[in-house]
Amino acid sequence: MVIQELEGILFRKLNYTYSCVSEDLVGMDSSMEEMIKLLGLGMDDARAVGIWGMCGIGKTTLANAIYDHISCQFEGCNFIKNVR
Repeated sequence: MVIQELEGILFRKLNYTYSCVSEDLVGMDSSMEEMIKLLGLGMDDARAVGIWGMCGIGKTTLANAIYDHISCQFEGCNFIKNVR
């Protein structure tokens, strides 16, 4: 039990420090907070959230930042971009 907790803590710290999203992106924090609220993490039901808009406005960047932020909460995860 203690080893699993330690593993979880270390994984979250290591995963948090490795992010492909720049910290200098304007407005990213507020957009991420809003999307994470919509996801309703911790609830027992399933949710799907779509991000749509014009090309070049940062949809994939936002999705990638959210993925980097919450992926450590799941046993398995994968980010697939450019799904058409």
